[in-house]
Amino acid sequence: MNKELFLTELEERLASLNESDREELLEDYQEHFRSGKAEGKSEEEIVLSLGTPKSIAEDIFTEREELLQDPITPPETYYVPRKPTTKERTPGLRVLLLIGLIFL
Repeated sequence: MNKELFLTELEERLASLNESDREELLEDYQEHFRSGKAEGKSEEEIVLSLGTPKSIAEDIFTEREELLQDPITPPETYYVPRKPTTKERTPGLRVLLLIGLIFL
């Protein structure tokens, strides 16, 4: 399989994605071909290293479904009931409060 056949089949298998996502993915795979050519690889070698368009499309859709089904959930929080914060003031504390208010 050469580059054109690979990209054509991949585009057909990704047809259900919106256009911008599909174009972005295809551009990524074209970049794989450009970098492979720069390394001296043939189109067939690059295709073999990437895998089949069918497996690539399946991986992409599986990944997207997982992201949709399992959004990042906030950590679980537990409610711990607390005692009321108002305390009964002892007579000694009341006297100290009174003395503090007198000085003000």
